[in-house]
Amino acid sequence: MPDHILVSEIFGPTIQGEGALAGRLSHFIRTFGCSYRCTWCDSLFAVDPSESPKAQRLAPEAIVAKIQALDRPAPWITITGGDPVDWDLTAVVMPLGIDHKIAVETQGALWQDWLEYCHLITVSPKPPSSGMADRLDPPVLQKYYARLRARMCLKIVCFTAADLDFAQRIHRFLPDVPMYLSAGTDIEHKAATAAALAHHYRWLAEEVITRPFLANTTILPQLHVLMWGQERGR
Repeated sequence: MPDHILVSEIFGPTIQGEGALAGRLSHFIRTFGCSYRCTWCDSLFAVDPSESPKAQRLAPEAIVAKIQALDRPAPWITITGGDPVDWDLTAVVMPLGIDHKIAVETQGALWQDWLEYCHLITVSPKPPSSGMADRLDPPVLQKYYARLRARMCLKIVCFTAADLDFAQRIHRFLPDVPMYLSAGTDIEHKAATAAALAHHYRWLAEEVITRPFLANTTILPQLHVLMWGQERGR
């Protein structure tokens, strides 16, 4: 078990912007580090050392203490990144899971046994527009499904029709896992307007309507971007 974890930020409560908990209050723990380099990554400060020279080295008990010291406790704690599954977070999720529900967001490239102590695991395989689609590892996804079942959901960030083709293949592979399709945000326009976000969300909805196999997916905008743009700590 590690004596420290690299952490980009701890904040909350705020509104979860995507996936199964969209609109729900949550605290966030954002770990540092990820083996992927998605073209449209909106959290490079948690991925690339040149973007975030101030990532903190925190002992697991210090992370727990920071969450417990936050004002206005929320029912959920979301652990995201980067990719939090890069780390052994057993000593974080076990004590925090006593008073909170623990959600995890990961691309599903790695497995850690501590995931079985969490309440919701959102697996977000990266589609073609990310430049990382060739990193998809179906046996690892199968392991998530076998070990987590009802606690697992899928989230695909969509920018293009090819991304929807990818989502459809994943949905065929794991048809009984809930899938959330998220309208991606163009990070080149950090002050994205509500109109621009609505335009892409409408594109995604209209595309999905034409694809009967995706009829039981949930289509969402990125609510946190709609409210706060790219502001940190939101």
